[in-house]
Amino acid sequence: MKKSLLTFLTLICFGSVGHAQFGKFLGGGNKKPAATDQVTYIEQGKQIVAGYLLIQKSMLEVAIAQAEAEGDLAEARKLNALRKSVTDDPSTKDLEKIKQATQEFASRQDQLEKRAIAYSEQGRAALQQTLPRAFASVAGGAGLSVLAVKWLEEYPNQLKAAGTFGKVKLVSEVKVPLFVAKEIPSALKNVPALVKAMGYAEKQGVDVKDAKRHAAKLKL
Repeated sequence: MKKSLLTFLTLICFGSVGHAQFGKFLGGGNKKPAATDQVTYIEQGKQIVAGYLLIQKSMLEVAIAQAEAEGDLAEARKLNALRKSVTDDPSTKDLEKIKQATQEFASRQDQLEKRAIAYSEQGRAALQQTLPRAFASVAGGAGLSVLAVKWLEEYPNQLKAAGTFGKVKLVSEVKVPLFVAKEIPSALKNVPALVKAMGYAEKQGVDVKDAKRHAAKLKL
């Protein structure tokens, strides 16, 4: 698994993995973001946030489905309420909550075999739907990570161009994108946990063919 994670993180660095649903965020995944006007820069920040939310929410959907499968309906309701509460224009507080939830999901995957809870039929059906979406979202995350790195590199130039008075407005406008751009690599480190969730779901009788097809793009 360590070798697989190293391979995946290497792919992130070079942006060789992508997914069609991220096309509008990445402009093909290989284009270098232009050092351009402030309006365009702010828009790029919003696109990075949207891509990050897609990854985190799709992983949260797997956590919800897994909780349903184990019969922990209270946990499923709590996570679903969190997923719905995070809007397309989130605060850093909202993002901290969803980050914590996905990290907790990742940490629980090491305990699956020990818990050995038989999955419900409804939960198996939910996992069959949510696992492929999660892997598809992560597959686009590599190119998103590259865009975020270049966007962060451009930030000092934007501050300088904004001037003394414009700087305050710019800092306010990009507060959330700055948080997200720095958090994307951390979110992608949850991928091995997603692989474990898929493997255990398969043992529980979940059809994971579609999930494996999307996971194959990550070359795990």
